[in-house]
Amino acid sequence: NELRFFTVGDWGIGSDLTVFERSERVAMEAVASEMSSYAQDFDPAFTLALGDNFYEDGVIDEFDPLWEDAWRSIWLTGALKSRPWYAILGNHDWHQGEQAAKSQVKRESATDDDEWKMPSAEV
Repeated sequence: NELRFFTVGDWGIGSDLTVFERSERVAMEAVASEMSSYAQDFDPAFTLALGDNFYEDGVIDEFDPLWEDAWRSIWLTGALKSRPWYAILGNHDWHQGEQAAKSQVKRESATDDDEWKMPSAEV
């Protein structure tokens, strides 16, 4: 048996799309498109997101528009649609504070979004 999955890190963009960030979005869309093409044959079980999920300053909460604008609309398309993402926090994900960072943990239970998985270390 083989376990196949993708990994991405430092993949996020922010809501203030400067010229630099627009070029970053184009680059992200190109990477996501290639991943989707490859996934047709590779059939990854999930994507492992290695942090810095939302630049520059993370998300505000589990309903922040960045969830759609910087994640779902780019990374959950084509053959990547409906595949789970297991994520960890990076330093940029903490810029809005502890509660904002923890909203990434709450995302799955607070919304009907069942692709985003961020297990909590809290008991």
